Amino acid sequence: YAVYLAYNSNKFNMGISDENVRRVKNKYSIVNDYILYLGTLKPSKNIEGLIEAFSLITDHWPQVTLVISGKKGWLYDSIFKKVENVGLSDRVIFTGFIAEEDKPALIKGAKVFVTPSFWEGFGLDALSAMAVGTPVVAANVGSLPEVVGNAGILVDPKDPKSIAVGIQEVLSASKKKYNRMVAAGLLRVKDFSWEKTAREILRIITNF
Repeated sequence: YAVYLAYNSNKFNMGISDENVRRVKNKYSIVNDYILYLGTLKPSKNIEGLIEAFSLITDHWPQVTLVISGKKGWLYDSIFKKVENVGLSDRVIFTGFIAEEDKPALIKGAKVFVTPSFWEGFGLDALSAMAVGTPVVAANVGSLPEVVGNAGILVDPKDPKSIAVGIQEVLSASKKKYNRMVAAGLLRVKDFSWEKTAREILRIITNF
């Protein structure tokens, strides 16, 4: 049996204020619109693929920054080198570890949330992003397709071009299309609650 986890709806919801978003952007020196990655910096998360994808679209979006948030995992040096190699040191912000209380506003402020992992056990951050109204671009692997469903854009993590196309789709969306993406995400997260998780576990135990 697979029982899905849930997200914290008390923290991640549509009630996050613009003021809170401004506070977090100032704290991490984010000035422009931004694409957000949030998670540990390690190879399985495919951050280098995301940086490569970003390098393919930077000319089209001179006012967009890539924000990479999270603590250093293992073998992270090559991630920083990758940014230098593609000449994007001035367009990529590494925030380092993000305090829990800053996460909702940081995700809310992003134009698009990207989870490009080669493998993901459960896409909790993708759920949190949809819950605050930020469109999600996710890898079509592991549990991510089941979590995101048809509410996000699924891409091939092994192909930076595919990731780039997914991000472009969100950035270039009309107001109407962008709002449709937001609405689809909000509808999707209703399928995930801790109450539902608990009920499922109880059902399995009872039927065992």
